[in-house]
Amino acid sequence: MKKIGFIPARGGSKGVPRKNLRIMAGQPMFTYSLLAGLQSSLDSVVVSSDDSEILETASTWTARFAPSFAHKLSLHVRPPAISGDRSTIDEAVAHFAAERLAADELLVLLPPTSPLRTSAHVEGACSAFEQGNMRALVSVSEPMEHPGDMAAIEDGVFHFILERGEATARQEYAKCCFINGALYLMRLADYLKEKTFFLPSTKMYVMDQLSSIDVDTEADFIIAESLLMCRGKNHARIS
Repeated sequence: MKKIGFIPARGGSKGVPRKNLRIMAGQPMFTYSLLAGLQSSLDSVVVSSDDSEILETASTWTARFAPSFAHKLSLHVRPPAISGDRSTIDEAVAHFAAERLAADELLVLLPPTSPLRTSAHVEGACSAFEQGNMRALVSVSEPMEHPGDMAAIEDGVFHFILERGEATARQEYAKCCFINGALYLMRLADYLKEKTFFLPSTKMYVMDQLSSIDVDTEADFIIAESLLMCRGKNHARIS
């Protein structure tokens, strides 16, 4: 079964303007996800976008910095109708999946907002999926903050999101996980039928916290960039 990486990188963004093209530790943010896919055992990596600059950058960046993997790259034009601020990744995935003829392929969704996810994570998730005879796999991590410490304010009134009961010490909280947005795996045929990765049988692929930063805000961007610089991966040439 062929494994297809899919990177939905639209041009717009409200939280961090043009974040997919914004330079993070020396290279456009979305290219970290591109490199993770290209360096893995995925048979091909598809960059899908409504933005011609992103598609052109994917091609030129790969040719310059990862030429030995250039044959694995494909570009996909995402229609404007599913590229707005209210559009979802599910819409982009469904549109792409409907165009594929080989429905037995394994779809590996690589959102570009997870620049610290590496090819090793991609390999680990694919191996877990294939060896576990799974229908769907989603990456998770331990949350930075437990929901037991979170509250909502409604009409000026403070409410804990979860019932605290008698467990007020952090060590006594129930174990939970954060859907970190880095990896989603499912066969194309199953996705076309279900239109979601979240099934009763969906399994978890656990990642470490520092590799699970999901860039939605300026603070996320600064944290991710700092971690990447600590890794010393910026400006590395792959050949």
